[in-house]
Amino acid sequence: MAYLFGAEKTIDMTRGSEGHERLVEDFQKVNLEEIWGAIYSKGWKWIGEMPLISIYKNTPIFGRLDQILFTGGNPRMLFEFKFSRHRDTFPSQQHQAQTYCIELHELGFDTSFLFYAIVISPPEKIKDMEELKKLPKVIFQTFLKDQLFLKEESSLTYGDVEVYIFAFKLEQAQKDLDYAIEYWYEKRTPMPSDNINKCRSCEFKEKCELSLIKN
Repeated sequence: MAYLFGAEKTIDMTRGSEGHERLVEDFQKVNLEEIWGAIYSKGWKWIGEMPLISIYKNTPIFGRLDQILFTGGNPRMLFEFKFSRHRDTFPSQQHQAQTYCIELHELGFDTSFLFYAIVISPPEKIKDMEELKKLPKVIFQTFLKDQLFLKEESSLTYGDVEVYIFAFKLEQAQKDLDYAIEYWYEKRTPMPSDNINKCRSCEFKEKCELSLIKN
């Protein structure tokens, strides 16, 4: 819809952008050469707002992940932050993180021990980000201590912040991405949501022919 009618920036989008900017405001700014140097150096390397560009089945894909931890030259856990009043994670959030994982795979990284975490925080946290900034390290330490790497899915709660951790499964992620790409190559029509609440919160509900809300 944004492609057809132009992106419409909502309050939630503005809050999300502000939250993501504040999450990495204490990070040291580096260039791409320095990023690659850090990845292959010893110890835990935390990288924020990392740009990814890859070619997947002749389709160029660009992304910018929120935060990621590298150890031993390979990605271990990717973090996607969402500022929302909903405490559950949605498939679209997981597909976004999966696509970043696919890009890392396409770039030649070993993703056989890669997990991704969807961190869902209330919008109010943007006013006081200090605890949220520390959370990725806390999550990964808990992940190791509680041996959550033995599970394909797990969840953690830190006060009013929910964390959902998934093992990256390349084959399933590729199927999901293939399905999305089929739309852009006009091999299928858009699939309408069956959840009226999604339509209610959608900024394009008045323009969408498939909206469940009848004007």
